[in-house]
Amino acid sequence: MAYGVKYRLEFADIKGNKRKVEILKDGYSSTILPMVASGEPVVIEWKNDDDFYSNIIGSSCTLNLMVTDDVTYDNFLINGEKEWKIKVSHWNGSSYDTYWEGFVVIDNYIESIASTPYSISLKAYDGLGIIEGEVAPFSSTSSVNNYDTLFYYLRKILAQTNNLFDIYISNRIRKVGGATNDTLFHDISISEFGVMNQNITYKTSKELLELILKATNSRVFQSFGKWYVISNSNLIDANVTTNTNIRGDQTTWLQTYETEEIEYKVFNSAGTYQTTITPDILLKAPDSLKPINNDLIAEYLRPFKSVSVETKIYDNIILNENPHFLYGSNRYTTAVITSGKYAAVVDDTSYNVKALSANKYFHCNDIEVNTTGTWLGNIAMVKDFQEVEQNCEIQVGFSYYIQSTPPATYEFGLKVYVDIDGSSPHQFYNFTNDEWDSQGAETNDNVSVQSTSSINNWGNFVVNLKPYRNTSYIGVKPKIAAVITRIDKTAGLGVYTKHYIDNFYVSQKVKVFGTNFIYERKKETPDQTANYIVEKNIISNKLSDTNALNTYEGSFTKPRYSTGYDLDLIITNEMLNDFRQFGKRYEGTFYKNDNSPLPCGLHNKVWFDFNTLQDPVSCYVDSMVYNVKQNAYSMVMHLPNQDVDIFAPVYEKIE
Repeated sequence: MAYGVKYRLEFADIKGNKRKVEILKDGYSSTILPMVASGEPVVIEWKNDDDFYSNIIGSSCTLNLMVTDDVTYDNFLINGEKEWKIKVSHWNGSSYDTYWEGFVVIDNYIESIASTPYSISLKAYDGLGIIEGEVAPFSSTSSVNNYDTLFYYLRKILAQTNNLFDIYISNRIRKVGGATNDTLFHDISISEFGVMNQNITYKTSKELLELILKATNSRVFQSFGKWYVISNSNLIDANVTTNTNIRGDQTTWLQTYETEEIEYKVFNSAGTYQTTITPDILLKAPDSLKPINNDLIAEYLRPFKSVSVETKIYDNIILNENPHFLYGSNRYTTAVITSGKYAAVVDDTSYNVKALSANKYFHCNDIEVNTTGTWLGNIAMVKDFQEVEQNCEIQVGFSYYIQSTPPATYEFGLKVYVDIDGSSPHQFYNFTNDEWDSQGAETNDNVSVQSTSSINNWGNFVVNLKPYRNTSYIGVKPKIAAVITRIDKTAGLGVYTKHYIDNFYVSQKVKVFGTNFIYERKKETPDQTANYIVEKNIISNKLSDTNALNTYEGSFTKPRYSTGYDLDLIITNEMLNDFRQFGKRYEGTFYKNDNSPLPCGLHNKVWFDFNTLQDPVSCYVDSMVYNVKQNAYSMVMHLPNQDVDIFAPVYEKIE
């Protein structure tokens, strides 16, 4: 998309700072037309709930304009999504810089029905809400190793907003041995099936983004035309690595708060490292930010007695690397039995059937017209690429879609075999006796048959097998493979056209006794009762020894730690530390009262120093409404605890 400015309004806020708002249209390259403001022309809002650890902070911009006899606007209702963009800019002393960008959402267009002059209101969003309707990114298709970093998913999801901003990342936690120009998100690699649903379908992009940020105690938001991805707890001056006792009863880090320089690793929207910067992001109240409207309040929240993270265990390990055919026919063999027919892995865009996962499936128009008693293979896994643990439960399944006119009944057959010593014949599963046969020729007992009259929609075929055991090869992992046979029509007058296979997998159970892992840090403090629970997490470092698909390996640390720990431990410790004492939250309206022409952004931190009231550290800004012309900011902020972490006892259980 190539956007051109169609409407422009330049104005000054009440302090005299130059501001600009533009409406851009996709493909526009002609005359720039004027706009007339109505009251407060631009209001930008960042929404957050009361939880300090909220992960996605979306923002919106409301544009209030007047239609006059001389100034009119396009009918924004007749254009599609992302046709129009609103861009707000600020004067930096020599030129305009982007402050906020987003796309106009048509269902938020308001127009007064009256003779001129009359008002219109136009609203745009930054795209973090739009990704709720997007499918999470596929794994990288450069190979079939099926592992990607959290950064890969992070930057791909942010690109789905169509705001291709640079990405600023600040988090002092790193993997021991992590590369210099990487971040915590680069340090964590996880199986693509660990970030999907357990039925091998993709989550929405918003779901996955929230899970990635939750697992790293991070938040994302737009500020000054950039994506900021920052820690919810350890956004600390890059120059401060030691601690000085300044309050007698507690140890905390000391600085004069003339500046607060935060280190950011900067990447472009394609994920390429650009630079490392340490800008000063500090604003002081009541100097830089002057409270107005007499509405400033401070709220005190109960200390935490415990912090616990509940992680769903993906207890079914997908053994084959390409069950969703994302990598084409890699790891499979296909067979065409009837002359003139075809069977192949194809893109789903070529047909009217949507793949369940990714964008490909196995597609075939070959059918067994007359049952011969021999179940011939149609698509088979190559056995050399998946191994199974002995004494573990096994599951094999696939999804199918049969295009046919009704009524009709069809049959599928499924065969499963193992190879433990590289010799033939292999050992097939006997579905009649529900056990593994000894090595020998296969028979019809080695075929699991499913009959279905469900046509023109997706159905599932799943079989559960007993664990494989071979006392002659203790500890050896046999290779395992499955074969889907030709489809067979058994009844009905319906006419078969073709069929599709997707999500063809073989899996085994993880050796854990439960599906929910609870990791808790708890203080032995009788007078504190508040408990904080992180629910619905799926990404865990602590569970890496279980081989569950949603886990990752490594030891992690940060500047004040002398050794490495599980990331789960560090994250829960940070949260518990934030609420070691009563948590403090400010809410009020402020006027930016310094000499800088730059507005306040959500990435800024604010230090309160009212002589008699002086906070030990600066606040995170959690939510904000910026009335641009009024130079007024309605803000909610909280005071983190940035003392040295105290390690509380750990409790673990699996339910």
